[in-house]
Amino acid sequence: MKSVAILTIALVGAATWLVPGRAPASVALVAAANRCNAKMINDYESQIRAFDRNPAPHDPAKLRARYQEIDAVLQSLTQEREILESICTEDQKAPLAAQVASAAAWGLALQADIADELGAPCPPAAKAMAEAMLAQGWLNLANVVNGAPAGASPPPAAMIGEVVPKIQTRAQALGLALPAYAQTSAYWTTTQSEQAKAAVAACPPLAAPSPNDAP
Repeated sequence: MKSVAILTIALVGAATWLVPGRAPASVALVAAANRCNAKMINDYESQIRAFDRNPAPHDPAKLRARYQEIDAVLQSLTQEREILESICTEDQKAPLAAQVASAAAWGLALQADIADELGAPCPPAAKAMAEAMLAQGWLNLANVVNGAPAGASPPPAAMIGEVVPKIQTRAQALGLALPAYAQTSAYWTTTQSEQAKAAVAACPPLAAPSPNDAP
């Protein structure tokens, strides 16, 4: 049941880092102007790449641990995004925000792999949770493209082109139809998340241990 709690909690807060708005005052106070660079983002991106190169073994405990490791990186990217929003100029922010979005989308794709592999609390729910994570990753990328001014090219980020097929391949394997960027919205991702939570609720209850199973 621990893996179920970890994954379903993630569905509730998956989109928070993308919500536009003013960063908390505490973040702005501790951030310095020299943070408007990719140093920290590069570090987090390197961790995501390492996770991709070295998948966790097919062991529930190790898969859950890896999920939490990825989640910690995603939370760090959230904080970095808040700093960008609070202290960086628009020119500084655009390429950095694109890199943050790409790294987060990649991390979500890896978490989707883990959700599907764990198969908890039941296979249909695990599939739905994986789809919801991929949907959030797709929204990350779409927001970068859709956020570019009319007639302008999207902010440059080499990772976007690298991450797109990672989301697309996984979505195709699960049967998730990805909308065009222009039609990708928070409403769509929320719908996917709600479907996942409904699928979790629809799972049959876990059987109580039989007395015969006692050691």
